[in-house]
Amino acid sequence: MTRPSSFPVSVKGVVRQGDRVLLLKNERDEWELPGGRIELGETPEDCVVREIAEETGWKVTAGPILDSWMHHIDIADRDVFIVTYGCHLAAAAAPVLSDEHQAVGLFAEAEIAELTIPDGYKRSIATWFTQARLITARRPHTLERRYVLDVVSLPPFETVVAEHGAVVLRVCRAVLGPDDAEDAWSETFLAALRAYPKLRPDSNVRAWLVTIAHRKAIDGYRARRRAALPVAELPHEPATSDVYQLPDPALDTAVQALPGKQRQVVAYRYLADLSYRDIAAIVGGTETAARRSAADGIATLRRTYVPEESPT
Repeated sequence: MTRPSSFPVSVKGVVRQGDRVLLLKNERDEWELPGGRIELGETPEDCVVREIAEETGWKVTAGPILDSWMHHIDIADRDVFIVTYGCHLAAAAAPVLSDEHQAVGLFAEAEIAELTIPDGYKRSIATWFTQARLITARRPHTLERRYVLDVVSLPPFETVVAEHGAVVLRVCRAVLGPDDAEDAWSETFLAALRAYPKLRPDSNVRAWLVTIAHRKAIDGYRARRRAALPVAELPHEPATSDVYQLPDPALDTAVQALPGKQRQVVAYRYLADLSYRDIAAIVGGTETAARRSAADGIATLRRTYVPEESPT
């Protein structure tokens, strides 16, 4: 039988959550790394990010190439060229099992040797764990600059603004109201830009940004209390439709009428989609207290919010 002269390319990712690595079980009852075939017009980095999101629900960024080899699948008698990348997890979360695999698991490095898993994947996992230990054990200035940039990399700040800017502005509007929200938003991202180079690659970027916005909101509230009150209020007439506003003015009014902490917790939970653990760290108190504030706030909104009727 003539062997084919061309082969499919599969891009896989090694993703760690803490001291464990993510693996998926395929239809051959083998554990494998998440990833898949590259599509036309896609870069390998884009491919591995997309595939991991589709297969597990995890958001990652692609780091350095770890290994590449020709892998022979005995049961199908075919060969696949595999490239593996070290990947950085955006935020800790439970992986979601898709219909493409039989099981999903998180394994310690010591457990890998006992699993039914191709040797190439074992090598890639060992390489990514080794690089992580080097980063932990040695100070960055003792490493070669190229190594540091490859392994401990953050996405460009413009990407952070594009991904999270709208959410942060909605949060600022809900907490401060429309008049002060844009100033707080600008101050938030100016402060974030200065601090961004020191951010850990595995940090929850959205929670970090909302924490900064929370502090700016408090500063704004204190400044308003010190400022002189105007004798008249000018009407707010946006020149164009604003996709960052709440669905209608009635909801905006109802949210603004909530007590301060309830308003913050509702915004952070339902606009920024933060966990109660992250919210408690931002506003103070416990997860239980944050959950209670959110429940009380939503209960109040159900009583006070009357949706505006759409014009016929």
